Parts: sequence; structure tokens; C-alpha cells
Amino acid sequence: NGGHASIPEKDSPLVRLGKFMAEADKHNIFKARMDDTICEMLRCFAPYCDGVKAKFMAEPEKHRGLLTRKLLGSSPKTAAMLRTTISFTMAQGSKGTNIIPAEAWVIGNMRYSHHQGRDASIEAAKKLAAKYDIETEVLDPGQETAVTDYRGEAYRLASESVKTVFPGTVPTPYIMTGASDSRFFRRVCDQCICFLPFKIDDAQLNSIHAADENISLGSLSPAVDFYRCLMKGSQ
Repeated sequence: NGGHASIPEKDSPLVRLGKFMAEADKHNIFKARMDDTICEMLRCFAPYCDGVKAKFMAEPEKHRGLLTRKLLGSSPKTAAMLRTTISFTMAQGSKGTNIIPAEAWVIGNMRYSHHQGRDASIEAAKKLAAKYDIETEVLDPGQETAVTDYRGEAYRLASESVKTVFPGTVPTPYIMTGASDSRFFRRVCDQCICFLPFKIDDAQLNSIHAADENISLGSLSPAVDFYRCLMKGSQ
């Protein structure tokens, strides 16, 4: 940069933020737990697995520790079922390429686990920030999501509709921690199913909330059939 490149100092705000983000991303600052819903999901998968894996998944309550470690290490998606997540979505430091910033900031978007909840999750992030002398501010506390009982009537109706419209598909319960529109319906209903009846591939899954988010036109007709079946079953 014209012979005037700047190297961040050890204790600069940008360096401290970088360390905070790295530790939040790589270390387990949130509590992990495999609850009953995830246990039931694994139990549904067990008949379609082989060997030792099938044995463990058929009785997940007996192997919570091992299965928890496996899910945490498999991928960010499986880990997100077991603990609060934080994703850094915005950041700012210096406005010049050759200027060390006097201050810097970063915004982290959190999805709270059901067992740790909002307040305890925020406190865990604040505790880590304090380690690096970083001030924290909650811009929007968001909302905690509730867990719908997979043994309830709503889940039964949704499962039967899936089996009818998509033969050969195995419905399983799943943990949803995002702030979906179900948070509004939960004011009048305690059995909200966070589910969309669309067949999507990996590329479409990764496009959610990203560039070129899309679904196939061919998935629309079965989705209509699903909702028709669901409504008839609830009558």
C-alpha cells in the first residue's frame, strides 16, 4: 500500500476481536446436550443403519455421551442440534487500509439451544468477550423457540401426511432453533410443526438465506398434496 502498510498491534481492538471470534468458533463455550427429541430422531434412523452404529442408535439414551461427541464432531449442522450457535455476520474496523483502528466491532447472530436458553447463552458469550476486554451490547435478544412434543397429535398428522404423499419416506422429529414464523402461532397453539414439504438437494439447502435461494418447480405439486392431506386428516 504505497510503502505504508500497517500491522495490527498485539492488543489492538481488531486483534482482540479476532481472538474472540476464533475462540467462539472453535471452542465449546456453550453447553451441549442431546435431548429426548434427538434421541427419538436417532432411534428412527437405527433400522436403516448397520452394525454397531445401529445398536447405539436404537438405544440412544444409553449412549448419550458417545453419540453427543459424534454429532458434535460430524458437522456444524449436527452440532447445532446440541448446543447454542453463534455466527458472525457483520464487522468493522478501520476505514483506511493503512490505519490501525481505535475501535472495532462485530455482530454475532445467535440461535439458542433449548436446554441452555437465551439468557444463559448470552451470558456465556459475554463471559468470553470479557476475557479479551471487549464490551458487549445486546441489540436484539430475540426469542427462544419451544419444542413440540413428537408424541402429540400435530406431529402424528404431519408424519402420516408425509408417508402418504412421499411413499418410502421415514418421518423423524428434529430440533429447530431458528426464529421461524412459528413464534407467532405459538401464542395460540402449543403444537407447531416447523416443517416444509419440499424436496431439495444439497445446493438448494446451502442456498437458504444466501445468494440464489431456490426450490425446484417440481416440488410444488407434492407440497400442495401434503397440505391437502394434512387438512383432511385434521378434520
